[in-house]
Amino acid sequence: ALHKLPVVFVIDRAGVTGPDGASHHGIFDLSYLRLIPNLKVVAPKDATELCALLETALATDGPVAIRYPKGPVPATPDLPVEPLPVGRWEELRKGDDAVIFAVGRMVEVAVEAAERLELQGISCAVVNSRWVKPVDSRISDWARSHPVVLTVEDNVGTGGFGGAVLEALAPHGLAGKVRTLALPDAFLPQGKAADILREHGLDAAGIARAVYQAVRGPVLEKESTD
Repeated sequence: ALHKLPVVFVIDRAGVTGPDGASHHGIFDLSYLRLIPNLKVVAPKDATELCALLETALATDGPVAIRYPKGPVPATPDLPVEPLPVGRWEELRKGDDAVIFAVGRMVEVAVEAAERLELQGISCAVVNSRWVKPVDSRISDWARSHPVVLTVEDNVGTGGFGGAVLEALAPHGLAGKVRTLALPDAFLPQGKAADILREHGLDAAGIARAVYQAVRGPVLEKESTD
């Protein structure tokens, strides 16, 4: 990074790994990688995007870190694998009431949450925030056009993607719109990845609940986003 050399770091087992044990959860990497000068950090949403971001990294000057989770991931069929613009996010859904900035494996879950919210009458945009560093220059435009901004990541909250969004929006006076969903600053126990994510509100129901509460207030017992 000091010499801006074109090195590609491919980081396996990012996020919650589940049965591998407490020492194998990759939940701190975004926090420390984001601090390194000259290093770009990306998190693909699926297998196809992983291939595209590898092509991007190989064509990029300077070091790039690519993180991806353990286990099977979805793929986008028939999508050509070609380099993607550096620092450019992907808007997957449009909406008026809130926007979710999601990272990596959380993108698919965020889309499902937005679909649930639509049934509750809440219009929610979803952005695939594949570049954790640098963030998309359009981030302030998204924040201005939505009353609520929610960041979703499978990294600890301290120093993670949510912090990057807050840092980007604070100079524009928009940080007050931001809510963050992330893992606690702790060593997580062994267990099924889905169960651990659900426990910390990082499943579709938990994300939908966080947006619902931000838009309409606390969820009542008779109301449900599940």
